[in-house]
Amino acid sequence: MKKMLYPLGAVALLALTGCSGGAAPASGAAEGPKVYEFAGSYGDSTSGELTIRIPGTLLEAAGSDADGLLITEVKATPRELDGAKMCAVDLAVAYAGDAPDVLTKPKMTEAEWEIDQQQRFENELMNAFGIGSEDELLALTDEELVEYGLYREDVLSYIEELNGYLAEDAYSPTPSWSLLQAAQPVAELDEADPASGLYHSDDYATLTLVQPCAKSVSDYDSSSEFWFPAVNDEGEIDQFATLNLLVMKSGTMAINEGEIADYVRDSEGHWLAS
Repeated sequence: MKKMLYPLGAVALLALTGCSGGAAPASGAAEGPKVYEFAGSYGDSTSGELTIRIPGTLLEAAGSDADGLLITEVKATPRELDGAKMCAVDLAVAYAGDAPDVLTKPKMTEAEWEIDQQQRFENELMNAFGIGSEDELLALTDEELVEYGLYREDVLSYIEELNGYLAEDAYSPTPSWSLLQAAQPVAELDEADPASGLYHSDDYATLTLVQPCAKSVSDYDSSSEFWFPAVNDEGEIDQFATLNLLVMKSGTMAINEGEIADYVRDSEGHWLAS
């Protein structure tokens, strides 16, 4: 699966009111929940809920390309926060199969991380001295070091500093899904003084996006990216679809630049591999 993303349209406006009292729906606006399937645009709604879904027609067209899809849909609802700066959206996630285990599995085991650290160490030696092996470097006589333009005390000092630097980077298991790598437990969310970022419930069934309140439904700078992950042919977590979601203080939400990787709709609405 390639990582290129193709836009399906400009801004899909999904104005969902109902948080913090909410605003009255625009004249003629449809009531009830809205569904976004990466095409078209929507008007105002007072439902306060938005379903973001990979459409069945795309899954059918994609065939085996969609077999690795780990999230099929999310239900977004505004979350009320105190203050006039930050807004939030709760995302109830529908996972496929054992997706939570796959997505939260550490990207590297401790043994793999130690091998990676050793490789980093050797790469730094190679960049500094043109020799990537510590044993080989220290086995050189003083005369041989001079031929390389090196002095033993400088080499020893560099190795000590490099070991100290790498030691500061202690092993910490990070989820395979990069979106979760900086996420915090939702218990850490202080609704009276919220910090921006992604939060998760204990079972990862709900993800909460906290971000600056948007000034309008076209305020792209106040949006946060969310993407639908899939396992690619190499066994890595890849982007199947991506979007930018914003929320206003009233609870109004909007999606900007919803895109599907490797697929695009034709003028008649059929999905084509790109």
